Amino acid sequence: MLYTVTELSDSLKISKQTIYVKLKMKMLEEHITKKQGVTYISEEGLNLIKDSLKMKRVVSDLNNEYTTKTSDDEVATDSENFKLNSDYINYLKDQLIIKDKLIKEKDAIISNQLNESNLRLKDQQELTRNGQVLQSQNIKYIELTEKMREEPIVKKGFMSKLFNKVK
Repeated sequence: MLYTVTELSDSLKISKQTIYVKLKMKMLEEHITKKQGVTYISEEGLNLIKDSLKMKRVVSDLNNEYTTKTSDDEVATDSENFKLNSDYINYLKDQLIIKDKLIKEKDAIISNQLNESNLRLKDQQELTRNGQVLQSQNIKYIELTEKMREEPIVKKGFMSKLFNKVK
């Protein structure tokens, strides 16, 4: 039988978000089906989620028990505890893989933003250089026009023009 995320969260009395976090575990991939945008989990997947929830509770109980005990010479040799620890280690490995993927995605986003920022900076520098060139050309133009205004205009009379003589 297949269950939806909502059905699982209602039956296990946990949030949908917790169910989605559990669905990211590698051991559940083969028990997940998506049809028309709805996620379905098989009976075996349900049992794995229940086991992981029990394991999480047992581990938190063990941590509480360990912190309350003061003797350091107690060692857990029970095979059930060993299996729980190995399952917990696998769960943590899955979480590390997910975190590594997220970090790689963030690194790619940061790299893209840095490249875009560098391109914008180069464009801004080019605009600044172009502005400086235009300003220097404008100054040269102004100097030339002032120089032309300062030169006296020689007026030729009619006769000088006729005989090409300058006064």
